[in-house]
Amino acid sequence: MEDKSAGRGRDVALTLFAPIAWGTTYLVTQLWLPPQRPLFTAAIRALPIGVVMLLWRRTLPTGSWWW
Repeated sequence: MEDKSAGRGRDVALTLFAPIAWGTTYLVTQLWLPPQRPLFTAAIRALPIGVVMLLWRRTLPTGSWWW
């Protein structure tokens, strides 16, 4: 019989990641970014997860859309 508690802890951790990540982007956009700068705000919101994805995959995206 398998030990299901180990898998459950991982599932809970993954489930908690999305709301925590969303909450941090809300805090950053509401508290620290200047108002009336939508492009800058969008770039700053996308940058952290982009860096995490690059560190995870260790390769740059490919394809004709890149340039």
